[in-house]
Amino acid sequence: MAYDEVLAARVMERLEAEGVTAKKMFSGLTLLLQGNALANLYDEGGPGRCPV
Repeated sequence: MAYDEVLAARVMERLEAEGVTAKKMFSGLTLLLQGNALANLYDEGGPGRCPV
């Protein structure tokens, strides 16, 4: 994978209760809030912001 799966699991563990979902896209794992891109994990866990 192009992202750190352990970090992704930790992030999702904390954000799932807030309604955040994850989808593989943009060469990493994109976090979505109500269907809108919130952040992207890529390159071994480097967080990146998506314009909201």
